[in-house]
Amino acid sequence: MKVWAIFSIANNYDQPDNNLEKLYRNKPTFEQLLIFLHGETPIAELEEYQLIDLVNMLQGKETEFKSDSYRLEEVEVSE
Repeated sequence: MKVWAIFSIANNYDQPDNNLEKLYRNKPTFEQLLIFLHGETPIAELEEYQLIDLVNMLQGKETEFKSDSYRLEEVEVSE
């Protein structure tokens, strides 16, 4: 079964590349990623670069948030 995972990488020298943050059964929506990264902050209060980061994450690009890197990818899991 394939699921979508958000991984983080702390900007420390000894951190692995796969710190699992959250799993989704289906690819998360823009709104789900918004809540994951920014909580209940209204979208109107976000800076343009923060919105671009969310779009980049949906496109599979790594993005920086609060000095850590995050990425979204589809992964295979066994049942």
